[in-house]
Amino acid sequence: MALRLFGVDFCHSRLFSLSSFQLTVDGFAIDKMATEVKSFFESHPTPAVERTVLQCCENILLNAAWLKRDADDIHQYLMQRKAPPI
Repeated sequence: MALRLFGVDFCHSRLFSLSSFQLTVDGFAIDKMATEVKSFFESHPTPAVERTVLQCCENILLNAAWLKRDADDIHQYLMQRKAPPI
């Protein structure tokens, strides 16, 4: 239905921009980054992506919690797997 209402170019550009946004913030793992993303979109309202922004902020907070919980274990694992110097 969206294709009929808005045309292919609109749908492709919108999907691309949502995907780009999700990929951009996907690797964020600091609580402060979620706050900054949320603040940015509160001051630059974009109702069409509101749900996506909230989901991305939630993922940032989940990434941060995971990193806080497992950072020492990850560090130890990577140090054990470290290749010897050449």
